[in-house]
Amino acid sequence: MRVGLIRGDSSYNLGRFDKGCKRIEAFIDAAENALSYNLGILLGPEYALFPNRTLNKEEYNNIGYRFAELSKSCPRTLIVPGTSGITLAGKCERVRIYYNVMPAFFGGKKVLEASKREMPLSDHKIILHERLHTMKKRCGPKTAEIDFGGKKVRIGFEICDDYSNGTLFEESHEEPDIHLVSACGLPFLWHGKTPVKKGGYILLSDGFVPLTKAAMLYKNHRIGPFHWNSFKRVEKSESHLVSRYGGFFKKKIHVDIYEIEI
Repeated sequence: MRVGLIRGDSSYNLGRFDKGCKRIEAFIDAAENALSYNLGILLGPEYALFPNRTLNKEEYNNIGYRFAELSKSCPRTLIVPGTSGITLAGKCERVRIYYNVMPAFFGGKKVLEASKREMPLSDHKIILHERLHTMKKRCGPKTAEIDFGGKKVRIGFEICDDYSNGTLFEESHEEPDIHLVSACGLPFLWHGKTPVKKGGYILLSDGFVPLTKAAMLYKNHRIGPFHWNSFKRVEKSESHLVSRYGGFFKKKIHVDIYEIEI
């Protein structure tokens, strides 16, 4: 199976300058281009679908519709484009609740939606800036069984700090074959905090480029710390320019493609 890991700066600081949602468009373009490489899984980083503010429900649903349409053209590819910050109304109209969500698309439709339970500094910046509220109890990470043409694969879906805190590891009752982590500033992977089965894989797409390599793939041998994988990148997709903000920098997005055995 081929897997694609999106490489690109998705940090919240970059998003603050994204007045025209150009970064979202660039990530969508990169994903669309990568799907021509016959992928089984495509994974994007945290905050990839996040402009200079949180999205309302209608805007978020519109993005979901676009990825569902992409999924119809590649129905056997699991598309996890990254995460988006959205706000939903609470019981009181003045209360707006913040969610960091990770949608997944397969077979032409959205098949699940995980959300981030832990709220680190990056999320609190958003919450304070927009005067939002948080829920005491959140959905958190999820697992699901995906049928890749007769081969059923159990996959775990988790966002950044939830992985750091071992949330899925502590709550999962079944060991996934593949563990997908969408992050923005996860410095390394902890062997003891992934529930993936022996011989399974953990895939990380990290959008905080200065701190860590943006795309990593590890195989779990259950014999100590994770080691940098021995899998060779088989292809690299075309790069897509995000934008220039005030003329002082520009960023590109591409997808690294690997081959794994399941």
